[in-house]
Amino acid sequence: MKRVTFVFMLILPFLVGSQAVLAESAGKANAISVVKLSEGALPLDMSIAREVWASPQELLRVRLRIGFPINALLNQTIVYVNQQAQVNYILPINADWLEFGYTKLVVSDGARSLILPKDGVIIQIAATTSQLQELVAHAFQADPIHYHKIRTTQLPEGWSLVTEEYLPKGNISELERNLNGKIRTALVQEFIVRRLQIKVKCFHCDSDRTAEELADLLNHRHNPIVKTTAESSGSVVVSAESQDEELNSAALALANLKPNEVSRGSH
Repeated sequence: MKRVTFVFMLILPFLVGSQAVLAESAGKANAISVVKLSEGALPLDMSIAREVWASPQELLRVRLRIGFPINALLNQTIVYVNQQAQVNYILPINADWLEFGYTKLVVSDGARSLILPKDGVIIQIAATTSQLQELVAHAFQADPIHYHKIRTTQLPEGWSLVTEEYLPKGNISELERNLNGKIRTALVQEFIVRRLQIKVKCFHCDSDRTAEELADLLNHRHNPIVKTTAESSGSVVVSAESQDEELNSAALALANLKPNEVSRGSH
């Protein structure tokens, strides 16, 4: 398998003091060292064949290519039987660029790889098989919303991802006022399907009970135009919002919810 590369339609300008960033990158790379997979964290029969840190010159080229400033980048090659996975660890310069970079990578490269943010690092996983990609992804034990959301690799014909970003804390606080628990994180995906817009939201709650409450709350929202359908699986809730209930059901069918764990709130 060829080394993973990034392809972007847009290159966004940014201003970064190159010398300061390069001098700082060695220390910042510790964040990647904490997150990156080690042999002990991998499933049986899986091993790390190679690790390569980007040089200062490569970092500059990558920044221009991906369109946001980064402090460090590590590429890992993982082998499993006759299969291979490539993992890129990308460290943006701060939290603001983390969210921007995550959204940009998901929209531009999500059809070819799985993107996960963890502890300030953006992780990109590409593999020769979807099974291996899932095995590597779950080894990170990232926020569960990233294992339940709709993947761009799963989209049927006619579906396109417009954006994917974290829900503002103000929106989360508004929902929490009607719950007995807390929402830890929330992600919203926006799709265009046959000229119709649909929003799919993934919520990670502090307990299964809170997730069931949230699914029920969302299903009881009254809006004559926008219909909401929500399901919970463990501590995760996935909701779909559009003008078409059948489209909502199709979206939830694409979400990675295990049937034996799903609880649908009553309408």
